[in-house]
Amino acid sequence: MQIESTTGAATPPAGQGTRGQRLLAVGFVGTYPPTPCGIATFTASLRQGMGLRRSGVVALVDEPGAVCFGAEVVAELVRGSAASLEAAAAALDEFDVVVLQHEFGIYGGEDGSEVVTLVRRLKVPMIVV
Repeated sequence: MQIESTTGAATPPAGQGTRGQRLLAVGFVGTYPPTPCGIATFTASLRQGMGLRRSGVVALVDEPGAVCFGAEVVAELVRGSAASLEAAAAALDEFDVVVLQHEFGIYGGEDGSEVVTLVRRLKVPMIVV
């Protein structure tokens, strides 16, 4: 159902843009291309396939700046770096929802415990894959 505006132009239904794009802004957390990893490929494909108006990625890395990412990467979560964890959480809180990819071995800390710290820090809803 479309609603007529006072100017006579059709207004898209709630939740949709003028070209059918979803207005939801989604942050993604995981490894990301060009990192050679199945999760990186999945994260990039999911982000692209969702056709979002606004999205961003927090890429998991071992060293800051070691990988040349595209502009869609809004922050790097560096293993063992409390400062990067805070920066990543702040960046993710700017989205409506976060899709967090999990696999043992991609997060820092003992047994990947840094993922728990990140989850506790986030204020927005999240989906864990």
